[in-house]
Amino acid sequence: MCFNSISWKSLAFKSATVALLFCAILFVPVTGFCDLAEYSVVLQGISDNGIYKECKKVSKTFQKKDNPPASLFLLRQRARKDIPGILNILKSYSYFGAEVTYQVKGKNKDPRVVFKVDSGPVYRIREVKIQILPDDKTLPKQKIPSADSIGLRGGEAEASRVRSSKSKIANYFQRQGYVFVSQDKPRLMVDHSSNSVDVVFRVKPGPMARYGKTKIKGLDTVQESYVRNKIPWKRGEKYHPGDVAKLKRKLMATDLFSLIQVNHPEKLGYSGLLPMRIDLEERSHRSIGMGLGYETDAGIKGTVFWENRNFAGKGEKMRYSGEVSEYIQEIVGRYRIPAFLRPDQSLTYQVSLKNEDAEAYDSTGGETSVGVERQIIDNLTLGSGISYKGVRLKDNYGSRDFHLLSLPSFLVWDSRDDPLNPSSGELVNLKLTPFDKISDVTISFLKTILSVKKYQQLPWITEPTLAWRGKIGSISHESAREIPADELFYVGGGGSIRGYPYKEIAPGEKGDLRGGLSMLETSMEVRQNIVESMGIVMFLDGGGAYEDRVPDVEESFYWGAGLGFRYYTQVGPLRFDIAFPLDRENNRFRAYRVYISVGQSF
Repeated sequence: MCFNSISWKSLAFKSATVALLFCAILFVPVTGFCDLAEYSVVLQGISDNGIYKECKKVSKTFQKKDNPPASLFLLRQRARKDIPGILNILKSYSYFGAEVTYQVKGKNKDPRVVFKVDSGPVYRIREVKIQILPDDKTLPKQKIPSADSIGLRGGEAEASRVRSSKSKIANYFQRQGYVFVSQDKPRLMVDHSSNSVDVVFRVKPGPMARYGKTKIKGLDTVQESYVRNKIPWKRGEKYHPGDVAKLKRKLMATDLFSLIQVNHPEKLGYSGLLPMRIDLEERSHRSIGMGLGYETDAGIKGTVFWENRNFAGKGEKMRYSGEVSEYIQEIVGRYRIPAFLRPDQSLTYQVSLKNEDAEAYDSTGGETSVGVERQIIDNLTLGSGISYKGVRLKDNYGSRDFHLLSLPSFLVWDSRDDPLNPSSGELVNLKLTPFDKISDVTISFLKTILSVKKYQQLPWITEPTLAWRGKIGSISHESAREIPADELFYVGGGGSIRGYPYKEIAPGEKGDLRGGLSMLETSMEVRQNIVESMGIVMFLDGGGAYEDRVPDVEESFYWGAGLGFRYYTQVGPLRFDIAFPLDRENNRFRAYRVYISVGQSF
């Protein structure tokens, strides 16, 4: 009855009134403040610049400062939503007890958001556990890495350390043959009472993998046996990721392939072994090149070469090269047979014809040699051989013919990161060559040369490279007169002491130069990139050649200094150097010399 007493018109009016009131309540926070200006924002309480920058990156209040919301209410919402992200950054740096608060100060025309951080103490790692899933009682305890081996014994509980340790755990198990190892997300058990964290890694090693059949695809002119001889594993051996890396390095060193991929399936084969697959793509095996250089003393220098890196299908390298300048005219032929009698050994043949016009002597002759090289371990190579040299020499003692038999041997340690433009590592070369004259008066002597080159990137802002070179040589004989002049020691020139003329630093005077029985050289360069393709160099060279078998630096030691420019190309840096002799000996030497060539000076 009461329902009928209410008119439909009154009910509609009341409903419309309620709807309008609801809309007013809903939209007042937004429409009431539609003119919010750009705001400012600060983050207080973080002294570490790296953490500060990361917190700003996860904060939309910072990132969208130029795009303000429509009201103070929405600005507060934006700031409130930033707190979990900032806390996560702080936790990743071991601040697990950190607190973050915010305030929005000011009115519509000049609002200011202030985040306040109380980072609290740094939490440290108390205990590390590595759980094997499923619980495999057969896995020996020594197969489980220790906290020390994964770099997580004590210290701050930073997320980067935990991630690094997780990666080390995976590598550890893969080195044990568990190629399919997987891990759950590490668990962090935080104890706020002691400001410490326990870390639990849960690892699923999966089955141990042993090598199965290896397939090689993509070969054209290279024989499959040549590639198989470089495979460092055998069927049935336990898988190791280092084997794959080692094979790739060996194949890259051949310079025969543009694509090298070594893969395996995601599960073991039917035989319970792990099949391997090597996918290769051959590059062109023949190359020809030429270059021009310039030196103040020698003038224009031209070089040319032709090579075939797969002459007979098994990586045999045939190379012919030539050099022409005012001082040297030379042709060299070299043939290298890899995997000679054993996979890590090579046989080399070399023949050369050379004419040289130096200040101290003129020589014309040829040399032929055969040698064996063996890679003992990574970076270390030993070699030895036999060589015959016939040469006609004209020096201060007249014109003479020499026929020499020698047994050159060498040791090379090469850990450079890039042979064309190194920035780290070292190159050590020790060469011992006993000579015996096989005509006229018998003469025997031993020539020893030790060369050391070291490269290191300096921890400065611009990260320049410091390159250093040292070289010492000695001939075990009483008299330099009986030694062929072109085997004696001279210094000076673009590959020696820049700023001084080619091979004119030696015992004697100009016009009466005699080679030395010993020598000593040193060089230092600071190499700085300007942009990716260009750089500058400051250098200091020094050295001397001496009459005695042991260098006597008090007798004479010459220094040269200068500046250089480098333009980096795929075949090495284009080098331009200007050098100044620091001891001109009453204008005996020019005030400066210029050197232009391809490749670093050392």
